[in-house]
Formats: sequence, C-alpha cells, structure tokens
Amino acid sequence: MSCIKKRSVFTHWIKENICKKECCLFEKGDSREEVCKCGYLKDQHADNAIKPEDFTGESWNRLRHIQEVPTDAFGDISFGGLGQKTGKYVRVSTDTRPEDLYHLLTDKWKLSPPNLLISVTGGAKNFFLKARLKTMFHRGLIKVAQTTGAWILTGGTHAGVMKHVGQAVRDYALGSSMQGNIVAIGVATWGVIHNRQALVHPEGSFPAHYEVDTKGQGRLSCLNNNHTHFLLVDDGTHGHYGVEIELRSRLEKCISGKRLGNIDTVSGFNIHSLLLPASRSSEFLGMESWKRQLELAISWNRVDIAETEIFTEESQWKSSDLHWAMFSALVGNRPQFVSLLLENGVKLRDFLQDEETLCELYKQLPACFFLRKLAKRVHNALRGKRKPFGKRSRRGQGQTISLTFVSEEVRHLLGRDLFLWAIVQNNKLVAEIAWEQCSDCMTAALGASKILKSMAEEGGDADEAESMQELASYYEKCAIGVFSECHNSDEERAQKLLVRVSPLWGRTTCLRLALEADNKNFVAQSGVQALLTQIWCGELSVDNPVWRVLLCMLLFPLIYTGFLVLKRLKPLGNWSKLVCLYNSPQVKFYWNIVFYFAFLFLFAVVLMMDFQTSPSAGELLLYIWIFSLVCEEVRQLFHDPDGFGFRKKLRDDTLDQFLLSYLRIMRFSTFRLTPWLFYAGKVVLCIDFVVFCLRLMAIFTISKTLGPKIIIVRRMITDMFFFMFLLSIWVVAYGVAKQGILIDNDVRLDWIVRGAVYEPYLIIFGDFPSNIDYAKFEMDTCSMNGTDPLKPKCPILNEDNQLAFPQWLTIILLCVYLLFANLLLLNLLIAIFNFTFQEVQDNTDKIWKFQRYELIKEYHSRPAAPPPLIIFSHLYLLIRSAVLRKHPIVYKEFKELLSWEALMKDRYLQSEQQEQSQSVDRRILDTAQK
Repeated sequence: MSCIKKRSVFTHWIKENICKKECCLFEKGDSREEVCKCGYLKDQHADNAIKPEDFTGESWNRLRHIQEVPTDAFGDISFGGLGQKTGKYVRVSTDTRPEDLYHLLTDKWKLSPPNLLISVTGGAKNFFLKARLKTMFHRGLIKVAQTTGAWILTGGTHAGVMKHVGQAVRDYALGSSMQGNIVAIGVATWGVIHNRQALVHPEGSFPAHYEVDTKGQGRLSCLNNNHTHFLLVDDGTHGHYGVEIELRSRLEKCISGKRLGNIDTVSGFNIHSLLLPASRSSEFLGMESWKRQLELAISWNRVDIAETEIFTEESQWKSSDLHWAMFSALVGNRPQFVSLLLENGVKLRDFLQDEETLCELYKQLPACFFLRKLAKRVHNALRGKRKPFGKRSRRGQGQTISLTFVSEEVRHLLGRDLFLWAIVQNNKLVAEIAWEQCSDCMTAALGASKILKSMAEEGGDADEAESMQELASYYEKCAIGVFSECHNSDEERAQKLLVRVSPLWGRTTCLRLALEADNKNFVAQSGVQALLTQIWCGELSVDNPVWRVLLCMLLFPLIYTGFLVLKRLKPLGNWSKLVCLYNSPQVKFYWNIVFYFAFLFLFAVVLMMDFQTSPSAGELLLYIWIFSLVCEEVRQLFHDPDGFGFRKKLRDDTLDQFLLSYLRIMRFSTFRLTPWLFYAGKVVLCIDFVVFCLRLMAIFTISKTLGPKIIIVRRMITDMFFFMFLLSIWVVAYGVAKQGILIDNDVRLDWIVRGAVYEPYLIIFGDFPSNIDYAKFEMDTCSMNGTDPLKPKCPILNEDNQLAFPQWLTIILLCVYLLFANLLLLNLLIAIFNFTFQEVQDNTDKIWKFQRYELIKEYHSRPAAPPPLIIFSHLYLLIRSAVLRKHPIVYKEFKELLSWEALMKDRYLQSEQQEQSQSVDRRILDTAQK
C-alpha cells in the first residue's frame, strides 16, 4: 500500500472514531474581554455558536453547551532543531473510549503491546535535581523501559518531572544506535497547550511544525519535544489543568487489562524490589505467586533476578510446572531463560511430547520466508489432493499453519525439532542452545548450514539473506570443530562418522550434507580428503605409487606378484585380484584418459586426412566411439533415482557436451546423408572437436597441480565475458562512426559488419587500417561502386575524385580509440585478472578439494571398460533389463556409498552370491569399510 493511501485510510479512521469537544454557545464571562465562559475568545468560536438558534435564551452550561465533533488536530508533529525530532499526536475528547485509544496506539501507530506500563506522575513545576540523583533517575528509568519493552506515560509537557523523563529519553536516543525503542507517551490537556493552533488541520498535518516557546507561554505549557506520542485531551474549555486525569486513568486501566505481553502497571522504577514487594508474598501465596514472579522476570528479561530469587535451593520445580515458562521464553526470544530453564528441570521430551506445542511454536513465528514457502507447499499439496504434511485453518481474516508429524518414528526427535524451529527464523542464540541438545550435533550443524543457505538464496531481503549466510558459516565452523576433535582422537572412527547414516536427518550422512550445502571448508579437511582418497583408490592401497598403478594397468600379471598392495587382508583369488585392479576408480580414470586422447587423435585424423564422401573405417569407428560416449552420458543423466543427477547434469553440462556436442552430431548425421550439405556437416564436426578438447579441463580437475589452475582459468573466463561488454561499447562506437565517415550507403551486410565491428576489433591487436590515411590509401584495394564482392567499397570522393573525408577527424578518432581500448581497457583487463588470481589463489586448494568429489563420484559409478569398449557394458545392461526382464545391475551412486549402514547391509546380502559374480556393490562396500 502506498504512503498516500495509508495516510488516507488513517485520516478516515480518525474522523470516524476520534472526536474533540467545542463550545456551541458563546456567553460572555465576568471579564471585560470578549471571553466565553468556556475560556475561549469570541473569534475562536464557530459562527453558529455566536447566535445559536437552538439555545436562544439559555444560560451557558458545561454539560449542555459543549458537544463532540470530529477532531481537527492529528498526524505527525515535528519539533525542528537538532535531530529533527518527530512524533505522533491526536486531539481527543475526554469521553473517548480507552479501547479506541489503545487501538490507535497499537494498530494505527504500530506500537508493540508493552510488557510494562510505567506511569510517571508528579508536579508540573520546574525543580532542580542534583547531578547524582538526576543520573540515577535517568539510568533507572531507561533501564527498566529498555529491558521490559515498557510504555512510559507522563503529562507530556515541558515542565517538572515530565521534562526530566523527556531528558532521559533524549539521552538514551543520543547514546544508543537503536533509536526509537523507548516509547514515551504524553497525555496532556489540549486547552493548556501553548501554540496549539499549529497543530490544527481538518485533514491532518504530516507533519505539523510545533515550536517550543517556554518564554512566551505564560500560564500555558509547551509540549516536551522528547516524547514520542501525544494524546491531547480536550473537554472544550481553555486554561484548565488536570482535564486529562480521568481519561488517563481509564486508559492505564485498559492497558493493564490487556494480557498480551504480561503487562502490569507500575508507578516506580526498581524492578528488583518489585520481584523481591513478590518473593516475600510467595511464602504465603504458594506456587501461583512463584509463577507470577517468574512470569514477570521472563517478561522483563531479568535472568539475574530469576537465578537469585526464584530458582533457589528451597524451590522445587517439576518439568511440567515450567513448560509454560519455556514456551514464553522461546516465543519471546529469551535465550538466557531457555538455558536457565533447561538447567532447572525442563526436559525437552516432556515439553515437546504434545505435537500441539510445536505447532503453537510455529504459529508464533514472525512472517518470514520459511512460512511463505511452507504455506505454498501446503497449498500445492491440497490442490494436488495429496496427503499434506500440514493443515490450514482460518482464524478471523488471517491464515495460520498447523504442523503435524508425518509418522510416529519422528516423535523422539525433539532436540532436532526445536533446533529446526530456531534455524528457520534465523535465531542464532536459541538455535545454539537447541543445537547442544541434539544427539547428532555434527549432522545437525551441517543440516542447518544447508537449510540457511537455501533460504538465503531464495529469500528476497538482502539483509536477511546476508544474516542467514553468516549463520550458515557459523554452523559450518561448528561442524568442523566437532569433526576435528573426533579426528584428533580416532581417525578411523571419525571417517566412519562421516559416512554413518543419521536417522534424525532423513537417513543421510554428514559428508552428503556437506557436499549439498557447498561447505568447502568442511570438505577440505584432511580427514574428509583422506576418506575420498581411499574411495578413489578403491581396493588398492593409497600407499601405491602412481607409476606402479600405471605399469600394472599395462602388465596386469604383476597384480599376482604383490607388485601392488591391496586393502583386503584375507586372500583373494586370481580373478578377484584382477577385478580389484580394474574396478578401482583411479584405474578407470587412467584408462579413460588414455582412450580419450586416442579418441581425440582419431577425431583429428578423420577431420584433416580421412573425411571422404563415403565414410571410411576410421570415420565409422569415430561414430561408434561418439555413440558410446552418448550412451554413458545418458546413463549418468538418468542414473540417480531421485533426480539429483539429472538436475545437476543439466545445470553443469548443458552448454558443454550434452547439447552443444551431441545435438550437433545428430544434425551432422543428417547433413552427411545430403550431398549439398556435406561440407556444412564437416564444419559442424570441426566445431564439436573444439568442445571435446575443452572437456579435458573438466577431466584434469582431479590433478592437484592442474586442478587449481583450471579453476582460476574458469574464473578469468567469467571476468573476460563481463569485460567484453565494456569493450564492445568502444568497438561499436568507433566502428560505426568510422564506417559512416568513410563509406557512403554500403548495403552489403558482410562488409558493413567487417568495417564496423571486425576491423575495430583487429585494431586492438595492432592491425591498423590504411583507408583513413591519405598517404597510405590505394584505390586498387577497394571497389568504386561496391560491386566487387571481394573488395570493400571505396571511401567518399569529392568532385576532383579525391578522398573527401576529413583526415584529421579520422586520425583523431583512431587515436582516442586506441587510447581507451588499448591502453585503458586492456590494462583494466590485466588488473581484473590479477585481482581474480590473487583472490582465487588463496582458496583454490579448498575449491579443488571440493570439486574433486564430483569426479571421484563419476568414476566410482562408471563401468570398468572405457569408451568405446563401454558400449558392451551398456548392451549387457539393456539386455538384462529389457530382454531378460531382470533388475539391472546398479552401479551405485556415491551417496549410497556414503551410507555406512546401507553398505553393511549390502555386504551381508552379497556374501551369499558366488565369488565369480561379485558385483560392484560389494567392492564399494569394502572400499568404504577400509
């Protein structure tokens, strides 16, 4: 809603609900001046009050001749001066309902309901306070108001105790970065306010400029400029003090009756004493008084008093007796009280065993991104007629969301549920307390990091997203700290902890959560990398040198001589040893590298030496090879049953191989069969060769030496694309200007692009044009009328058939272009590259350690044979599933490898199979075990 519309709605509500009082019969008093008995001058009365027809012959009576009319003074009040203090004000009748005033304060003026109401009463005459007493007064008042979220009610004028209250609020505002937290409401008499005419406007003032003039106020009083809100009480008279007392008393009683925030009315400032004028009475009143005392302490956030006065050795609290206090502390964001209650008997199992408790906690969440997503999911579930995980219920005009547990298995996940509740509202302090109650703290920290990062990416508020990212980083550090302690204590058990299934977090593992949450620092730890290295080596020991592995790949009988060290301690058969060698992800990778270079070599030979009208044997082999690569890409694309691999492949490889390469090859096969498109098909195939060569960058990310450098190159390529946008502005600007000056109406599009874009681009690299200089220009290099398709059109000629373009202008344009394009922009690109290199160089090791996971995962799930021999594995899978109708052999995804319990189960089942038909599943199991 726009600001103007909001103001219009507010004005309409004020006129409908708030009135003032005015005299409707002018009757001169005892003084000689033209002053009515109401105290106002004659010219301050309405015209119909001077000679009223309804009251002819009557004597003035307060009850009869003062009537209510819609108020004409409301809006914002600006006091000017230093700081430009601005508040809210309204002129109200003495008969206004307190409920309407409370609605104005909370709903229209957007004040939060108070936890405490401080009513300050005292003399209106100015008095002197000693410095020490004044400091104590200010500190005591502000401390109470700040810690309890209180409203301070005073007389609102610039005199007496009200002035000192205003000074305390001012000192707090000047010394605190959180201005506006203290609410000081002045309830004053309209008829005694000096300069009150500045506040009058029938449609409201936004703002009204009010001047505090204490010297010229006389018997009247000025408003105090340090109050935030003003209720100016009007009984229709002028100059009479104390008119506001009755309405103020009714308003305070109304506010005290509102139990929205444990509100109480207090006319003092010593909360400690109040909780103590409570502890003494509790000796006589029993548990109810103790509960009341704890309620006040939570409301005012005074955990120190609760520790010393409430939770003493004499007091005995049951867990059920404190459930209401725990709920209030959680909803009120009182983390210190949450810890205190947990220390003094509250058990989460008892507190959250009723599902309605957790539902009520979620109902109390502020309007955040998580609730919007939750409401959307509930709505989609109801539309699709699926069983929802939650339900909706309407309350008034709003909508609330009530959660229900999906199954009985999660009823014991109480620490996790409370932790998630704190995480989704980005509450660091409460979440930290709940995290300590989680039984699986490392998985919880990594899960929280993933949730927060997802919410930060999808949220719209930049500040909130930044806060979520900071909290996600904090929990990543917590997970690193926990794992580091475990790894220092026992390396083997720490690695098992990484791949242990957590039933509390969707039967996932710590490593899987860290990878999905993009927690590079966690994955870069030496313990995590050691596990990945073990999986990379497969059944081979990590201590085997690379040269031995390569030599054994070529001379496989060496595997039987003990040339390579295996992880298995028990004896293996000859076939099993061979399987262990060639099913190692490390060996698969080396074979794929060798065959990929052979593929590129064959590709280059076909393109440059053996591309005939009729396909040769080498070309046919190339097509079979490419087809095997396509089949493997398709297998990887649809291998993940939950769709994660499909989404990731589309996100990572769409522009790389799957679309740019394979789709063009399919198009080439059509061109190959069409004689007049034969050469076009070869061009398409040449472009695909470039893409296949670039894929080597992705393959060599496994290298500790080349991997970080490839990461830097990728970042620099990204920077270069943004730089090209800046460069294109200068290239096009100079090229179009040069082309327009030199050439007259050239209609050949190819030569227009060459002159306006291509030639200016070549100038950057030192290929300077000769057609802009009289001395170097030659007529034989161009076509006079632009009829020669191999020559550009000649420049414009004058009547003497001499060059007509101004040489000085074209040379100046060239010099300026070279100055900015060659000198400024190219040096800017170098500076950007240097900055990127320095920025990425410090983190390349972490980024490389994180990215090598994807390559390890890919080669772990690949069949042992490299392309094109891999086609036989694909045929076997196809025959097994389509012809024999058997379940296909599943080359396990890496996430299944990271499930320790699932691996143990697989090992038990596969032990019953024959030795010669061992599947990849069993080898993956033993890999993770060792």
